[in-house]
Amino acid sequence: MITWTRRLLEKYFFSDSRPLAARVFNLVFCSAAVTLLVTTFITLFIMPHPLEIITLVTIDIAVVLMFYICSKYKKYRLGLLLLLGFASFVFFPFMYYAVGGIESGILAYAVMIMVLTFFSLEKKDCFIMILLEIISFAACLCVNNLFPRFFPRPLVTLSLLVMHNAQSVFTVSIFIGIAVKFQMYMYNMEREKAEAASRAKSTFLATVSHEIRTPLNAIIGLSQIQLQADLPKETLSDIEKIYNSGSSLLGIINDILDVSKIESGSFELIPLDYDTPSLIHDTVQLNIVRIGSKPIVFKLRIDETLPSRLYGDELRIKQVLNNLLSNAFKYTKEGEVTFRTTWERHGDDAQITFIVQDTGTGIRQEDIEKLFSEYSQLDVRANRKIEGTGLGLSITKKLVDLMGGTISVESEYGKGSTFTVCFRQKISNDLALGKSTVENLESFRFIDNRRSRGRNLVRAYMPYGKILVVDDVSTNLDVAKGLLLPYGLTVDCALSGREAIEKIRSEQVRYDVVFMDHMMPEMDGMEATQRIRELGTPYAKAVPIIALTANALAGNEEMFIANGFDAFLSKPIDVMRLDVLLNQWVKARQSPDVLRQAALTEKEKNDAAPSRGGDPDALPEDARADGLDVRAGARKYNGAKAYATILQSYIKHTPALLETLRALTEETLPAYAVAVHGLKGSSYGICADAVGAWAETLEAAAKRGDFPTVREENDAFLEKAEALLSDLRALLPRLGTAEESEAEKPVKHAPDSALLEKMREESRNFDAGAMEETLTALEQYRYETDAELVPWLREQLENLEYDAICEKLESICSP
Repeated sequence: MITWTRRLLEKYFFSDSRPLAARVFNLVFCSAAVTLLVTTFITLFIMPHPLEIITLVTIDIAVVLMFYICSKYKKYRLGLLLLLGFASFVFFPFMYYAVGGIESGILAYAVMIMVLTFFSLEKKDCFIMILLEIISFAACLCVNNLFPRFFPRPLVTLSLLVMHNAQSVFTVSIFIGIAVKFQMYMYNMEREKAEAASRAKSTFLATVSHEIRTPLNAIIGLSQIQLQADLPKETLSDIEKIYNSGSSLLGIINDILDVSKIESGSFELIPLDYDTPSLIHDTVQLNIVRIGSKPIVFKLRIDETLPSRLYGDELRIKQVLNNLLSNAFKYTKEGEVTFRTTWERHGDDAQITFIVQDTGTGIRQEDIEKLFSEYSQLDVRANRKIEGTGLGLSITKKLVDLMGGTISVESEYGKGSTFTVCFRQKISNDLALGKSTVENLESFRFIDNRRSRGRNLVRAYMPYGKILVVDDVSTNLDVAKGLLLPYGLTVDCALSGREAIEKIRSEQVRYDVVFMDHMMPEMDGMEATQRIRELGTPYAKAVPIIALTANALAGNEEMFIANGFDAFLSKPIDVMRLDVLLNQWVKARQSPDVLRQAALTEKEKNDAAPSRGGDPDALPEDARADGLDVRAGARKYNGAKAYATILQSYIKHTPALLETLRALTEETLPAYAVAVHGLKGSSYGICADAVGAWAETLEAAAKRGDFPTVREENDAFLEKAEALLSDLRALLPRLGTAEESEAEKPVKHAPDSALLEKMREESRNFDAGAMEETLTALEQYRYETDAELVPWLREQLENLEYDAICEKLESICSP
């Protein structure tokens, strides 16, 4: 019986399968029905008058019918209104009159009805019903007071009076207790669901963190590797944009995935030293692509005296500037966008002012006051084609306030806007940017200098070091190996936790550091680390294991340390943090003799490395071509011979692009834009800036669909490009081409099979450094047979086509 009753209560009052409105409806009607039944039963004994009994039974039947009809058609609100109206204007007045008015316990029912109203109705319904109930109850009291003779006095004895009042108080108390218990039960249920949802959210965020950051690790990591290579200017620019966009996306994801920030609704400032020109450059590069084909001139004006290094939250400042610049480009169809920076010194602090000015649509004066407070776009009709949610400026204002800054706007509708943001940052380095850095920034050449610094970054040479990288994603292993390559380390890989355990158990190689991925199938990194520690050997207990994870939730570092890891490295891998860890766990643990030997080995390797470029200034007097800066090209590629190789590639691939340009029609304009874009990049790459600039103009015209302009200029441009190709063909012999260098090499019958087999194994292991050494050895000779193989291998290696190399050498080396 108890079990059946419990199931019945859970089904109709507490089951999540029923809407909350239905559960409240069921509870109220059942409580009303029980109250009426109790009242009817007691009335039979206290005042057994036939008319009163008939009336109560009729009321009981009416309530049951009302419940059935409203429940069947799911009219819960209507049913509650009818029930409460029936109780207030029919049941209460009748009972008030029947039991003798105020001397009975009927007023307790008034309390019950009002509690029932507050419990079951909401907002306007509740207010109106309470007001009507007060009027009804007050009317009964007034009539009782003014015309007492009309009210019968059936409760003539004290015992009956006490019994009726006790019955009323008991019935109403039971009802109110049930209502309170129901509310508490519902509150506990909702709290448990909220806690379960919070736990599920944490689990979801951890999973999403890994799923999003894992591909970002490949994007950012491989971009970092390629930025260290000597690639064409256009390619480097594109890779730099990929890297910057990936880094910005990573910053946004880090914010989203921080549980404490999501739950508190606030941002945490993380002040660090940062490079001022890098902040400006990264912000500009991320947003300048928004110009697209629009006729917008972008001007950058930087104060030369601005300190080179500041202390503050660089990520938050970038977020603010990104919002302002993206809006400027978004709402400007043509004209200018200007980004200016100025500053003032205040003791050890710098008051930095950023100004973003545009000639766009502008903002109405009446809208400026609500610009930062409303979560919607202003002037929706005019901006209906503009993408965006309207949240940017609201978030910007909150970030500025959080950093103690100010933001203001001046605008004239239809003519443009000016946003001014001020931050106070601590000065980390008083050294000013200087004229040269500012010129590079304002002409968008700063990135070339920064790339040079990146390529020349000195990393400690650690040939003594042995590293094990554990990750179930092969791409992540490639990224890690590429980032570890400059250190000269021996790098082994494992695709699972079980494989890593076996490598540690066997001790065939005693690794200096193990980089262990956190989330892997079958056995995750945490379990693998615990099992390694449980092997019990001195090596297994002491080998440094660093958590390599894409799970960026707060508090993870402490969790990893507590579970047997020695340090924490998040993905995408930060090369600066990686460098610190390698110096801490590998280099710092070596003896002075080992370090001295490594330094000698590095020197011998550098001395033995062949020069592939030559002296960039050693150019013949007649090495000139119209529209080509030969000296700049030779310097760019570190020598005339290397530059000649690039020019040969230009001569080889440009005619196909020109054929596409010759086939110009209005229908082929999109293909024309693609081809002329490629010609623009390659021309700038060989320092043929005149052709590059002309191609850039034609590209812009093609992208905006300006066919007449393209058609008018195309023939002259083709003539100019053909003239350049002719001059390049005449120039190559004077630069010392690759063919001339080949003629000086000794002759062998065929490439050394042992070296080819060695390179095949190296390509399987993606060991680019070893492949470079092997290929250099192969390039020391000319070959009578398979003469095209070595140049082909060089081309594939420079394009990172390891699989193609491996497949080719498999077919050659297989018996």
